Order: sequence, then C-alpha cells, then structure tokens
Amino acid sequence: MRTVKGLYTAWGLAHERGSDEDGTYPGPGLPQSLVVAADLYDETIMPMAPLPVQRLLWAAVGWVTRLWGAIGIDDAYLDASFWDRHVEQPEWDAI
Repeated sequence: MRTVKGLYTAWGLAHERGSDEDGTYPGPGLPQSLVVAADLYDETIMPMAPLPVQRLLWAAVGWVTRLWGAIGIDDAYLDASFWDRHVEQPEWDAI
C-alpha cells in the first residue's frame, strides 16, 4: 500500500507544481522524488548493491532531501477532495 501512497504523493506534488507551457506536468521535482523513493526503499530493492549499502544510501538521501525541505509520502494526496480541487472532473450527467 505504501507504493500506491507514494504514487499518489508524486502525482499530487506534480499537480501542485503545475503544468508547463505545453500543458504537461513535469513531475514533483528531484528532491521530492528522492524523498518519496527513500520512503519506499524497502519495497523497491535494487539487486545491484548489497542491502546494508542500500539502507545506508537511502537513509542518507532521505535525511538530506528532508533538510532541503522535501516531504515524504503524504496521505493528504489520497483524499478525493484534493483531486476535485486540482483536476478537472467530468460532468457525469453529460456522459
């Protein structure tokens, strides 16, 4: 479930950041992406490095990015009211 929360956090941060000139959403930004990834490190283990090294690296990444002001996984982005405010909703009567 944390992976789903991480995805909703990344999507929500991207919507809060806004769209660029061509209407696409550039994503949550590097610090935010790193801290969400650090929150998910134990669900997304990479086979290229030993597990203790990964834990150390993700702990350092999480600490540095939080000092930078980035937030981790946030349950606020799971709330439907956030998406109602940030994403144009279809008129169901017209469908």
